[in-house]
Amino acid sequence: MDQEARVLVIEDSSSTRQIICDYLESQGVHTDSAANGQEGIEAFRRLHPDIVLVDLMMPEVDGIEVVGVITVESPDTGVIVVSGVEDTKKVAEAFYMGAWDYVSKSGDLLVFKYAMKRALEKAQLRRENHQQQTRAREMERQFIVLVNQAFEPLCLADPQTGKIVRANPAAAELWGKPADEIVGEPLARIFPPQRAEFLTAKFRTFGECPVTEDEIAFATPTGEKRLQVRGTIVAMEGKPILQVAARPR
Repeated sequence: MDQEARVLVIEDSSSTRQIICDYLESQGVHTDSAANGQEGIEAFRRLHPDIVLVDLMMPEVDGIEVVGVITVESPDTGVIVVSGVEDTKKVAEAFYMGAWDYVSKSGDLLVFKYAMKRALEKAQLRRENHQQQTRAREMERQFIVLVNQAFEPLCLADPQTGKIVRANPAAAELWGKPADEIVGEPLARIFPPQRAEFLTAKFRTFGECPVTEDEIAFATPTGEKRLQVRGTIVAMEGKPILQVAARPR
């Protein structure tokens, strides 16, 4: 089993709670426990477990209420409901509220093992996906910082619409207007119109990463300048973006 996972067992029967915890810990899974629904909710908020095993039938705060709290506050947390009473209505309600699985206390240990295995694998995939998304967001943040700090004029454009979505201070200085006023301008303002159309059409048709360079005359507030302009496709926020760099000739 996934030894990085953290499992919270919420069960009012001390003997059942101990049996479940002992089994999970024998499999190398880090386990915490709570003796009732209220303690379970507090432990869930404090410990942020990957998976919660919760007894459906508990006094005061029952399993259904616990499932509701967890699935609302942390939709990515896996919930397995456990019960010694075959109450199909309660089980159906738990699934409707977002529980991942159901295990009967009177069932075979093998069924419990497979339910835990499925839940742990799903939790691991979600954890890895979250880590990848976090890394991707950090890389994008660093990329934007580099774009903004670059000495050469840089802008980013949507290759599908042909419109600029970001411009750095150097580009704003080149065009003589604030960067937020450049955003929304057509890509043809940088590339000649036919070249801009070629770039977007090539990307749409082949899904390739086109790279192109053009030397163009560009009118600026201080007069005409000849620029070497290079366009490449990069990824940002999970979608392709055209990065355009301009260098004076």
